[in-house]
Amino acid sequence: MTLEWQARTESGAADAVAFSRAFVANHDLVERFRRSASLCEPDDATLHGGGERGYTDYPALAGRRSRVSAPRRRTSRRWPSKGVVDGGSSARPASPSEPARAVARAGAAAF
Repeated sequence: MTLEWQARTESGAADAVAFSRAFVANHDLVERFRRSASLCEPDDATLHGGGERGYTDYPALAGRRSRVSAPRRRTSRRWPSKGVVDGGSSARPASPSEPARAVARAGAAAF
């Protein structure tokens, strides 16, 4: 089955196609395209506002498993209390955010 969007892009009638309405009703839209599965129709009455109805209650594709994994635990960066930097000084190394702070200070001074 050739989908309308596919026919338009292949024929050159369109360079890009937006799927905003289809995505609201099909959060697994890419997988549905892969499987040539049917799409849920969006409920126009719930598209722009209201509660959860129309955003979280559309059925998922049968047999689809989530690819989202549990977040990895972030390890903290611990800087040594004393370090050797720039040829032997015992200054503590700058934190990773120090360059960002310097840029922010320079930008603030420009205005």
